Amino acid sequence: MPKSISFILVLLFVTSSFAGCFTTDEQKEPLPIIHDFSGAPSEHVNQLVIRALDGLGLDEESGPNEKDRVFVGLWYIAWIDETGFYGKINGLWTLNGDPNNLDFTMLENDRPVNLFIVGEDGDGKWPAGYKGAEHIEFPNNVPEEDDTDCGGEFGLCSQFSLGEASNYTDPDIHTWRACNSSSPTWKTHFQPIEIVESDTGLRIIYEGLLTKQGDFGGSSNGNGCHENYLFEDGIRRPVYLRVGYELYSTTNFIDRILQVRNPEGNPLFDGPHGFIGGFVITEWPNPHPLKQFNQHVRVMEKTAGVTWNNQQVNFEPGVWTSLPDELPNHDIVLGWAGQPVTLSTFVDELNSTTITLTNTHLDDDDSGFCLCIVHGAIEIGGGLIHYPVESGELSEEATRRLTINPNF
Repeated sequence: MPKSISFILVLLFVTSSFAGCFTTDEQKEPLPIIHDFSGAPSEHVNQLVIRALDGLGLDEESGPNEKDRVFVGLWYIAWIDETGFYGKINGLWTLNGDPNNLDFTMLENDRPVNLFIVGEDGDGKWPAGYKGAEHIEFPNNVPEEDDTDCGGEFGLCSQFSLGEASNYTDPDIHTWRACNSSSPTWKTHFQPIEIVESDTGLRIIYEGLLTKQGDFGGSSNGNGCHENYLFEDGIRRPVYLRVGYELYSTTNFIDRILQVRNPEGNPLFDGPHGFIGGFVITEWPNPHPLKQFNQHVRVMEKTAGVTWNNQQVNFEPGVWTSLPDELPNHDIVLGWAGQPVTLSTFVDELNSTTITLTNTHLDDDDSGFCLCIVHGAIEIGGGLIHYPVESGELSEEATRRLTINPNF
């Protein structure tokens, strides 16, 4: 394990003691910077990384490159995508935890399968209804100049997030597609503002402007897209969203971190719903054969439930509940479950087919999942930072934890 290192971005780029780009006979292009915490032989780790990245089928433009990063622990490999994305994990491969024989646990004809949606079939495909393998949206109910109707159940006028590559192509979400123009390209490099290495793993944080990324309110012409946050007084001002991860050397979970920075002089930063989103796992209603997480649900503390084609499906604590086989005609959403939520292909934990979502530290109650017909994917997540942030303040960190094959 590397010794504890804490350094800022400037130091990162004048030193290279912890990682490096390299080439092999199999991989002519330089690989991403590799943060190896596995304890396995380095050459073996290199080959695992090559197999994982090659298995996505991505092209040279949109795929992993030397400006990205890869984390390797005992239980997973994570591709941290810095080109077009604010360090978003667009690839996550599960491992067996054995440093003497480290290997993948989810394979399709010897091809490592990404636990997330990007390139899950090995064909280089990006999701049509999401910006990569995670969804983040901050709803705003302040009308834009061209809004004609901010009505509906939630009174949404627009959606704010980080501007990233991988344009929306799903025809069902024209309000999101309206902001495709002028999005960052695959060549845009977003660098971290903080990196900390320790015996337990890697902490890495990025920061970007919170800008309009969805044109709701009865409009879909893209007016105001990629512009600053719109406050209640009708004035746009910069607000910053910090996003990052805690990745662990010897444990089977990843922590996704969100934090808001509201600069001095701004009004109170607030919204009707907080930051909605989560990890985008697989297509829906046609999930990858190894990732049919729509089969079973388990909660552990109190009864929760969803509506499925006018049928109520309840999840009782401590038992597996099978979801209906009938295809729903609407999004199946479990929100505010107030407890960890587990999805599984089987009732037994086999071959990395069980995942659990837990919100830790803050916003514990807003956990759940979405079998999203409209956006076309299975998403496990919830909401974070459901509270105002004062002028000149940096919010506390809110954390969303994804655990692979938890031990009950």
